[in-house]
Amino acid sequence: MLALVCTDEYIALFLNRNGRQTGMHNPCSAGRVTSHRKSHHIPAYLERRQQEEGWMNLTQAAVYLGAARATVRKAIEQGVCTGLHPLADSPWIIPRDDLDRPEVRAHFAGLRRATLRTDDASATGGTPKLPGL
Repeated sequence: MLALVCTDEYIALFLNRNGRQTGMHNPCSAGRVTSHRKSHHIPAYLERRQQEEGWMNLTQAAVYLGAARATVRKAIEQGVCTGLHPLADSPWIIPRDDLDRPEVRAHFAGLRRATLRTDDASATGGTPKLPGL
């Protein structure tokens, strides 16, 4: 899964950070990841393929949605949109098609409107205009 959004070098880095080793208890390296990927017919990471297929990491999804990374992660955790997190210390893998669903777009548009109302009130020194209050 990580090959959708990062190179073999980064995959090795994330595997090592998460305490993963090879079957022979060796640390992971880019060469070992490449060998494993090839023997299991997993295509290598290509930025062009990532863009064509619509896979994003958390930062890319945040930019795409015009939101903060923490906001996107919270939306994934709440089930608003989907994302895969294969290892505790690795990138999220988020399908762009899911971010384009109307309900996901509406969720983030609502957050932006609420933020704008709060920011406008803060700038003028007034009471924030929170929805429903």
